[in-house]
Parts: sequence; structure tokens; C-alpha cells
Amino acid sequence: MDKYDGKIEQIEIWNEYNGGGFVTGPALNDRATYYTAMLKTAYTAIKAAHPEVTVIGGASHSIALGYLEGLFKLDALKYMDGLAIHPYPSTPEYVGKEIGQLNALMASYGGVKPLHVTEMGQELDDPADAPGYMIKMGTNLAAAHVKESQWYALIDEPWFKNMGLLKADGAPKPAADSFNVLQKQLLVHGDPVREDVGDNKVNVFEYAQDVHVVWGYKTPVTFTGTPTFLDARGQALATVKMLDTEPIVVKGDFDMKIGKSSVLSNSFLDFQQPEWSYWGQGKDGALVPLSEVTWFWGSYLGNRYLQPLKVEPQRITPAGDGANPIFAVQRYTAVKDAAIEIDGTWKLNGAGDGVELRISLNGETLLDRIVSGEFQLNNLAVKIKGGDQLDFALGPNQNTKDDSTIVNIDLNYSGDFMSTPVTSTPVPPAVSTTSTSGNDVLTGSTGNDILNGGAGLDRMTGGKGDDTYYVDTAGDTVVELPDEGYDTVRSTVTLTLAANTEKLYLLGAVAINGTGNDSDNAIYGNSGANVLRGLGGNDKLYGQQGADTMFGGTGNDTYYVDDAGDSVVEEENALNGGIDAINVDGASFAATGGNSITLGAFVENLTITGTAAVDGKGNDLANRITGGDGANNLFGGSGADTLVGNGGADMLEGGAGQDSLSGGAGADVFVFRPVDASSRDKVTDFMVEDRIGIWAADYGLTEGHGLTGGALDASYFKAVTGTTTIQGSAADHGQFLFNTTTKTLMWDADGAGKAAGMAMAAFNAPVTLSSFIILKSSSQPPSTSPNTPPKLNNAPVANADTATVSKDGILAATGAVLANDTDADGDTLTVSEVRGSASNLGHAINGTYGSLTLGADGSYSYTLANGATNVRALVAGQAVTDTFTYSISDGKGGTAGSSLTVSIVEAAEPTAGGGTLSFATSTKGIVANLEDREWSQVLKVMPLGDSITLGWVNGPSLQLEGYRAPLWDKFAAQDMMIDYVGQWNTGTPGFIDRDHMGAAGKRADWWAPQIPTVMKTYDPDAVLLMIGTNDVLQEGTATIPTLPGDIRKIIDGVAAQRSDATIFLSTLPPSGPTRPIPEANEAIRAMAADAIKDGLHVKLVEPTLTIKDLADGVHPTSSGYAKLAATWFDAIMATLPNEGGTPGGTAKAIVSTIGNLTGSGSNDLLVGDKAANTLIGGGGNDRLVGGGAADILTGGAGEDQFVFRTGAGIDKIMDYTKGTDHILFDRIAGLDAFSDLAGHIIQQGADTLIDISDFAAGVKIVLAGITASSLDQTDFVYK
Repeated sequence: MDKYDGKIEQIEIWNEYNGGGFVTGPALNDRATYYTAMLKTAYTAIKAAHPEVTVIGGASHSIALGYLEGLFKLDALKYMDGLAIHPYPSTPEYVGKEIGQLNALMASYGGVKPLHVTEMGQELDDPADAPGYMIKMGTNLAAAHVKESQWYALIDEPWFKNMGLLKADGAPKPAADSFNVLQKQLLVHGDPVREDVGDNKVNVFEYAQDVHVVWGYKTPVTFTGTPTFLDARGQALATVKMLDTEPIVVKGDFDMKIGKSSVLSNSFLDFQQPEWSYWGQGKDGALVPLSEVTWFWGSYLGNRYLQPLKVEPQRITPAGDGANPIFAVQRYTAVKDAAIEIDGTWKLNGAGDGVELRISLNGETLLDRIVSGEFQLNNLAVKIKGGDQLDFALGPNQNTKDDSTIVNIDLNYSGDFMSTPVTSTPVPPAVSTTSTSGNDVLTGSTGNDILNGGAGLDRMTGGKGDDTYYVDTAGDTVVELPDEGYDTVRSTVTLTLAANTEKLYLLGAVAINGTGNDSDNAIYGNSGANVLRGLGGNDKLYGQQGADTMFGGTGNDTYYVDDAGDSVVEEENALNGGIDAINVDGASFAATGGNSITLGAFVENLTITGTAAVDGKGNDLANRITGGDGANNLFGGSGADTLVGNGGADMLEGGAGQDSLSGGAGADVFVFRPVDASSRDKVTDFMVEDRIGIWAADYGLTEGHGLTGGALDASYFKAVTGTTTIQGSAADHGQFLFNTTTKTLMWDADGAGKAAGMAMAAFNAPVTLSSFIILKSSSQPPSTSPNTPPKLNNAPVANADTATVSKDGILAATGAVLANDTDADGDTLTVSEVRGSASNLGHAINGTYGSLTLGADGSYSYTLANGATNVRALVAGQAVTDTFTYSISDGKGGTAGSSLTVSIVEAAEPTAGGGTLSFATSTKGIVANLEDREWSQVLKVMPLGDSITLGWVNGPSLQLEGYRAPLWDKFAAQDMMIDYVGQWNTGTPGFIDRDHMGAAGKRADWWAPQIPTVMKTYDPDAVLLMIGTNDVLQEGTATIPTLPGDIRKIIDGVAAQRSDATIFLSTLPPSGPTRPIPEANEAIRAMAADAIKDGLHVKLVEPTLTIKDLADGVHPTSSGYAKLAATWFDAIMATLPNEGGTPGGTAKAIVSTIGNLTGSGSNDLLVGDKAANTLIGGGGNDRLVGGGAADILTGGAGEDQFVFRTGAGIDKIMDYTKGTDHILFDRIAGLDAFSDLAGHIIQQGADTLIDISDFAAGVKIVLAGITASSLDQTDFVYK
């Protein structure tokens, strides 16, 4: 600063501290803390010497809200005058929204700093694409009021060969032209303002009154006035009729009329719009919603167990592999009916084995193919309806290498969507006649003519054909003779259709009226309040927008209602008015404030469409009332009505008369009032989730007299039999009787239990006590009943729940029984009883094989009594169940019952056939050893702790492994195996089991609340726990009183989920004389002793590390990690002895006839004997040891390790995958490096032969389908 005194106006502190290329060392694991400390120091020093200089902080790669909030939490905003961002991943269309979120985030932490875009740009395949990007990005950034935007780079650089304004030799590129336009023709006018044109695909920015930038997407546009047009490079354009993604500069005085885009939706331009959603889908078909994250704004990620699943505006990354694919799903939910054609491009970003693309409509597959390279889909024709789900799913082929795919999908309106039908009769050329003024006489031909007289009193005669007339004066005359086609009039004035014309459209927004004739007319209102009259014929009246009044006249008329202010009047009586119907557009009706519609006099039928909760009421006629897919309340009134609920949780009450009731899909309620016996109804589709709704006051029911806890008392319902004589027991009160012979429900008012009971309804299915719900507990029904259906409480729907545990495996199951239950009214549901008693809530209830604790909030925990005699007696493949009943309540008298069934299984024995033992169905990893003739399930071990567990060394972060690799190797050296489990996966190539829960910088109090989720997810059999070093380093002696309690919470959390899991608790390594590690260890020892005394499975482990074993005073050296691994190994083996090739296993015999092995979907160790074996790993990261003779080895999916020792024989590897699998030479003298293999790797036809017989007599390895020259040092591991 001093050297350039007076020449520096602003200074940026560091560059892209959140990126991948500018930070190493400990800061990688806590970037926010390290950066803020550096920023504070620099800011303080700069301001002390040069207060006039602007200090710019952040320099964030991308608008990384998650990272930046970490800075803001540490008060970094106090130490910067401006904030720098590099919005490389952002798109021009979304960058403004991102900046809005960033400004809001800053404001929440004390103030908004000016934004400096100190880098922007794009690496493009074609330099000609740069100008459009620059104009759009520069315009959007300026509209967001950033202080400055700087393009990167000036000149093409070797590492970014196509980002410069200039070529390497200084010659200008297309981007230089657009830079000129942006600087000299646009930004000179100041920041632009975006104009809202009502279409998110069309962007209009005003720089000045006569300077605009415009772009869109397949959108027709008409310019009038005197505009001139420039492209993004400043070159003149003659005219513009269609907007696309390339921006244009429009100058001059002009008006612009935007047409309708041919695109219904685009996956990029409509990204994050409500009609698009993003999901993860496993091979079971279940969908998991992806989460929006703010690290890169606008990305949707799978949860941490589904990564690298990601959906971005233009890029999709699936996860999993061919055996366990995880698809990324882009779902479009149709907002309206349309005929569309799907166009799309899927372009792989790398050279992997391709991706699987599935396109489906409502679950029905439209396309399923493997995409390699680039796939272009054109004109896939589909018809969709509102609410339809169109899924675009992208998943792995066999592996996810290079599966990141650039995606762009267009949903285009079909070209024939609005076309007229083609007839077989030749049609003469039509006349299109338009006059502008005067009293004209217009005459058509025999074709389909269009006649428009314009101003004046016009006489228009169409003749034969389907003609269209435009009327704009009350004196215009339309002449049509009989049998001259289907004719249409479009009018801007009040009009009565002339004879022999059929259709009328009222145009404009003025409240004008339309009247039909004696034909079957279709009359459409405009957006004003119209009066429509059908007169004679079977007419269709469409009110359209506005509060319209519709009169049908004679005939069978249909009224289309879409506004709460619409009125329907049938003036003719039932003798000559026909059968009339009202169709209600539920969504539009509800949007204008409507929630209920009542049939007026002489109207018979009512249909409600859509998902809106609109109610329908009948009249005294025999009505047919049909609901939509929402929750509709339907009331028939008098007459023999037919009520059909359709979708949704509906409430149906027939009223007086013998009614037919059908609820349709959903949990429906059928309401019955005590009317006379002649009103017996018929329920045609009573389902298990449906209910019978009764008013307590109707039947004289009160609490203690017919009601218990707000529900019908069991003594008030009896099932009876008989046809002529009812065999029901008498009671001293009224009762409901259900005749199981006739399936008739009766109300026995006097309790006599005989045929005197009043028949209420006949059912298609049985009725039980649980079928009833009480609608209201007040003493009287509403005063408006029965003429007005009440707003009734819908009963909740309780669905059955299941869970699974296994003997010696998964011993506990947790979940929430309310998660799959629903309530149509949106009421909060609670569990009200367990096994018939509210007192059982929250308490352990014993089942046959274990115990269940179920709370009122629906959460449950089932624990298998693994040591119980009946559990131990389970044999392989046997499954039994524990079932617990429970009831739920909506708090308003609505209840429902269901059950939780827990399946208890004993793992199936492996299948044997043809000399092969297969573990393909095993849910855990397997050790199977043909030499020792035994097998066992692998012990699952979770390494849990801080950066020591992570394995911190001064090296690449993805290769951190610490003690985990040498510990795993110690087991492997004895043909034993453990299976590490955990969220993170780091380690060197060749180390095939890298899972762990080592989190750098974390303390014990951070870990404690994570444990329940971690245990449920990974279910370890043993935990290697070393935690507390960060507590001591950060707080010193102040942590000694609290550290033991925090570690005990971790131990208790493990035990709560897996009471049989063994916790190996380590004391802490030393860390210098001034740090209270000894005091912390004493506290840990005391806490461990208490835990052991309390019966917990805790084993205290005491490492023998010294200061000399530490690389930096905290983390061990490589030899220190090896010492730590030896300590863990000794502790594990002393506590869990080797059984079947794994610590604490259960060895099971392998019969002598077995010579081949097939592994599980998890990590396996398969060991052959001296015979010729076939070993197949299956899924997971497997270790295969052939043994002697000529073995056939297949790793299967995952990272596999093929082990060769002296005496191995001639083995063939069938599926070696370079970059994933490894060949391990185990203690072969003289074979220590790749250079030792010189001359021993030989091409043999399509295969490669590795002949190491010079080192180990007779040992040769054949790699099927592998080219010898492709092998290098990365393929081999030496032990």
C-alpha cells in the first residue's frame, strides 16, 4: 500500500476463499473462521494507514449464500466496505433474484454493502455465444445495482482458452464487440429497469426512453413506430418478428405487441416455477423431494445420503449405480389441458458409460433409453390435462462416472392443437371480406367465410359453409338460410342471433348481452357482466369472466359457471323446460369468492370440476350432483337424488327422498338424518376409509348417554341378522342396527330390537361401530337444516403402518404413525389411544417379541427383545409379527383406528445350488472363507470423532484416512473383515472401505444431538469414539467439567438406538504441556467407569501415543496413526473375538460340496481354497482372495480389491475396472513397486496377462478385455 501510495482506490482481500483452488491446510475445514480473521487483520491495517481506500471482502466463487452467511455470523461485514462476488454458476435470467436474496441476507446481519462483481464470464465452446451472454448478464447485474462488473478475462489464457475479449495475439473476439455495446451504448444511460410484460420468458429492460434490451423464447413480437434493431455485437438487424434467447437492442420510438409463445414451458427458463418440482427416485420407485440449497443458489440436492444427486437449471447429476440407481427427476405438473410436443436435448458432460433417460406421464412410460454422448428428442406428441405429472428421470447406466448431463426441455404447443377437423367433402375457397366504413353489403361464397362490415349499417350474407360474422353496430344484419353450416357471430354490441346462426361470442369488456334463437346455441360472454338467454333449443351458455346472468329457456340447457356472481334462471317448468345442468369451474368459482352453489328451480343437474372445495346443493327435483377432485359437501334436498363425490374427502347427504350416494375416491362421510322410512337411501361404494356421519342431537345422544369420549358408545350399535324377522337384542335406549343379511342400516328409536327400526340406508359393504363419527355435539342441529348442508367435520383417515427388525441385526425400529395419515379438513392429528387405552401413550407396551413406545405425536420406537427365548428360537428365513392397534383423533370428534405391524425376521440362510453359495439377499456384508469352511455377517464399525478420526495430515483432503486404513489392513492380513459405515468417504486409492464419521473441528457437544439420526441411518454394531481434543484446544480447563457429560450424551444416544452396540471409547492423545489433556482424560475415565457401571457396553481404550507420535502437536504422524490402529485392533479383538472371519461374528459352516461364492450388495470378503473357485463380489466394495488353482474372479459393482499371494495359481479377473478396482500383491517378496512389473505385463489377444511367477511360483493374472498399455502404478497396491 505504501509503495503505491495514492494510486490504489480499492483492494480486494483474497480470491475465492470458498473455491477449490486457493486454500489448503486446516482452513479447508473452517473457511469462514480463517477468512474472517484474515479479513479483520487486513482491514484494520489498511484503514489505519489509508482510510480512503475501499476494502472489498468476500470474493466468493458464486453467490454462495451458505458460505457468506458463515462470514456474516462472524461479523465479517464490519470489516469490509463492499462485498465481491464471482457469479460464474449463475445464469443471467436468475442472477437478479440471487442478488436480492444476498442483499436480504446482509440486511438481516446489520446492513447491505455495495456489491462488486470482480469477475464474470463464461467458458464457451463457440466464441460467437459470448456476446449474448455478456449483454444479458451485464444488463441484469446493472438492473440489480451492483457497483461494478468486471469481465474475466481480457486475453484468452491457457487454462481458460475461450473466455477472453481478445485472442492470445491481441486480436478482438466477438465478446469484445458486445463489451463495446454494453459500455458505450447501454450503461452510459445508467442502470436499466426491467419492465413486467406478464410473461416470465420475455425480458424487457429500459436503459432510456428510446433504448431497450429485449429477449425471450420462441415468442412472436410485433414492433410498430420507428424502431431500429442491433444484435448483441452492435450489428444492424432489418426487422425482428420472433424473440429468442439472443438479446436485441431496440432504439427509437416504438410500441411492442407480444404474442403467445409456442412454448408452454421450458425446463431452464421456468426453473423453480411452481409447475416444476425436483425429486430423487430409487429403484423401489419411491420419490424423495430434493432440497434447495444456497451454496450455489438454485441447485436442488439429494440429502447427504443421496449425493451427488443434483438438479441445476441446465445440468443434472444422478447418483448410485446400475445395481442401485438413484434417478434425478424433473417433474412438470400440468396447469391446464393441452396437446403438446416434447423437444429436448440431453448431452453428457464426459465420456462415461451413458445415462438412462425415462420420460413418463402419470407413471406410464413414454420413453426409456440409454443416452451416450448427446440425444436429441423431437416432437414427442402428448396430450396432458390439468394436474397431470410429466416426469423426466435421469439415472446411471452402470456407474455414475461422467454422468453429469446438460439438459434442456421444451414443452411446445402442438401444431394441430387448435386446428379444425378435416372433412371428406371438398370445400370451396372461402371469402374473407372486411370493410372499414359505410353501409356495406357483404356476400360470402359456399366456403367457410369471414365477413366484417366495419363501421356502418352492414348486411352480411354468408351462404353455405361455416361462416363467421363480425358485428359492431346494433343495425348490422346477418342473413343465414337453413342447412347452411354451423355459423358464428362475434359481436361488440348487444345482439340476438339471427335465425340459422348457432354460436355467439360477445367481445370486449363492456357489459353487453347476448340472446340465442330456436337452434342449439353456444353463447359466450365477455369479461363484463352479461345477460345471456338461450331461448329455444338445447343451449350452452358460458358466462366467462364477470358476474353473468343466464336464462336457458326451453330445451335441455347447460350453464357454465365460473364466477361467484353468476346467476342461473330456468323460467320454464319441468314440463317444457327440459333437463338442465350447471357445470361449475371450481377453481375460477373459488377464486372469485365462491364456496357453494345451489340449484335453482327447474334445474336438475350440477357438476363441479377441479380440486377446489366447492359445495353443491340440490332442490326439490330428482337431482344428480357430481363433485370434483376436491373436498365437496353435497346435499340433495328433496327428491330422489344421485350424489357422486368423485375425488377428495367428500360429505354427502341425500336429504328427503330415496337417494343414491357414491363417495368415489377419498375418505368420504355419508350423513343420515332421522327422516321417514320412505327416504331409505342406497350407498353404492362404502369403503373401509369412509364413515357414517350423524348429528348427536338428532338421535338424543349426549356424553354418557350414547357418547363416550365424543364417539358413539358400543352399546348403541348392534349387528343383527334376518330377512323377515330381525334378531336383535333389546335395549333401554335407541340403537343403530345393521342387518348383515340385507346390509341395511336402521335406527331403532325405542330399543325394541325388532323390525320396527326405521331403515336409513342400504350399503354395499359391512358397517361396524368404527364406521360412525359424530358430526356435532351441540343439543340442536343448525337452524338451517335440513335445507342447507352444514360445514361438517371430516373424519381423519388412518393408514396401517409397518416396520421391520431382525434377530441379531436391526434391533430397533422408529418412525411416525401419523406420517401416512390424512385429514381432509387440515386438522392436527394426534394419537389418542394405544391398544384401546389413552394411558398407554408414551409408555412401553409389551408385545410378543419386543416392546413399543408410541407417543401422542405419532412417534414410536419398537425394541426387539433380542435375548428373549422366543426370539432366539427363530430359525433362518422365519418371519413373525408384533401388532399394536392405535386410534387417532382430529380434536373435533373425528377418530379413526389403525395398527402398526412390526415384522421380526431371522436373516435368510444363503442359497446353495450347483456348488455355489449365494449371499445375494443378505442385508449385511459377508465374510465367506472356503479354506476355513465358514461364513459370517461382517461387523459394522463406525469411526466417530474429529479430524483425528478423519485422519488429518498435510495432504489432499480426499485422501485423509488416519488410523482407519491401517486398522482395516490389520484385519485383512488375517483374512478378517470389518465394514466401516458413516456419512463421509475419504482415503487413498486402493483403500476400499473409506466410510467414517470424522468431522474436522467438531466438539463433543456438537456431536451429541446428531447421534439419533446417525445411528438410525448407519446402524453400526460397534463405534470407535475419540472426541474431545477440540473441546480442550478451544476452551482449555474450562471444558473439563462439561466434556464428560457431552461424551456421555453421545454414548447414551448410541445405546438408545442400539443397546447391543459396543462403544470403544478412547482417551485423548497428548498435545503439549500447556494443554489440560491429562485432566480431560481423567474425567473421561471416570465417566467411562460410570457408564460401565450403568450397564452400557463401553470399553475404555488407552492409546500409547506420545508427543513424538504427533505431526503438529495435535494430529498423529503416519506411524502414530499406525500405533493408534494397533490399539484399536487389540481392544476390538479382546472384546469381540474372531468368529467366522469378523470380530464378534457368528460362524456358520460351509459344506464341502460348495466351491463357488457370490457376495451380497454390501462390502464382502470372499476367500477361495486350493481348488478352482468362482468368486463373485456383487454390490459393494469387495475383497476377493482366490486361493490356489485357476480361479474366476468377478468384483461386480463398487471398488473391488483382488488379492494375490504366493501359491495363488492362474486366476482370471472378468470385470476389472480401471480407476475403480485394484490388484493387491500381499507379502510377495521382491514385488514392491510398479517398476518391478516391467516386462511382466503382456498383451494376449483382447486380454492382459500379468505373469509374476518370477516372484511367486506359478502365479499369473489374466485381465479380461483390458489393454496392457492402459495399466500403470495406480492399478496396484503392495502390502
